[in-house]
Amino acid sequence: MWKKRIVLLCLSLVVSLWVSCAGAQTVFCGKSYDTQARYIDLEDTEITDWEAFFEFLDGFSELEKVDMFATCVDRKAIAQMAERYPKITFGWTIQFAEHTVRTDATAFSTLHYSGSKTHSADSLSVLKYCKELRALDIGHNSVDDLSFLYELPELRVLIVACNRIKDITPIASLKHLEYLEMFSNFVEDLSPLKELPYLAHLNIGYNNIRDISPLYDMPQLKRLWMKKCHSRAKAEPLSEKTMNSLQEALGDCVIDTKHNPSEGGWRDGIYYEVFHDFFRTGEYRPFPDSPAENR
Repeated sequence: MWKKRIVLLCLSLVVSLWVSCAGAQTVFCGKSYDTQARYIDLEDTEITDWEAFFEFLDGFSELEKVDMFATCVDRKAIAQMAERYPKITFGWTIQFAEHTVRTDATAFSTLHYSGSKTHSADSLSVLKYCKELRALDIGHNSVDDLSFLYELPELRVLIVACNRIKDITPIASLKHLEYLEMFSNFVEDLSPLKELPYLAHLNIGYNNIRDISPLYDMPQLKRLWMKKCHSRAKAEPLSEKTMNSLQEALGDCVIDTKHNPSEGGWRDGIYYEVFHDFFRTGEYRPFPDSPAENR
């Protein structure tokens, strides 16, 4: 009798396993997927019914990452997926204005210059989905809100020069930031920058800065370009005494108050070479003098 019970138990286990395995597959657009998968690649799947697609994703219990770089996805669908599945990392190819960027890019530049057609903060905010960005250049645009930077905590390099920025509070969240160009804006308050322990290269020329005292608390600075940093505030020129005390506080930091923001060696040498490389390829690489623990 006991042998018969063992046989029946084994058969029951086999049947249960078969049922479990048989139910572990789901089909979407003619392709089969394991519902226990942590990662799936949709390749070039064409999605026409988004509700059906969401039902498909809801059938996964362990899903962590979905790559759909070759799938056409509009901005509305991206926002829906990000909100509905906050624990899933999606790989998207984002298109906005004349630009295309993958969400796994580590460097991106609009490559704008004086005379380029500008983009607003709303248009550029789609970059918040590029969570792996280490370097971002959105200079020469019409950005007046940097809130989307809260979603990009890994940034090491940020260029926001020649925009319409007044409030730089979001930059305080970029704890790895090493290089910041924000010249030719309307910035008044520098205090958020005191929260950035790795910030070494800072360019604040042609702004509306009324108080430079936060700079005294940034001894890690290596280069500081600040020609007419208070010019739009119509303030008095910084005195020689003030500049001497700032130099004393910052030690060996190179302080330039004479040259225009992109001149006087600011972008010369190795820094320009690194910029040219990672903004061309979309792949960030550290500066030679980046701290080892921040690479």
